Amino acid sequence: MSVIEATTRVNAAIPVKARVIVHEYSDASMAVFHGPRKSAEYDTDGHLIEARKEKK
Repeated sequence: MSVIEATTRVNAAIPVKARVIVHEYSDASMAVFHGPRKSAEYDTDGHLIEARKEKK
């Protein structure tokens, strides 16, 4: 699994702690959740799956 790089930062010198849940699905893919929101999804090889953009 790789670390997601932030595209915008307010202050990179301040570390942020956050509790996340890593969910492993039956097909061996994984997803990272922060509360009810899915932050990232990975395929079975550990590669990041790009998020689909929602229509407004």
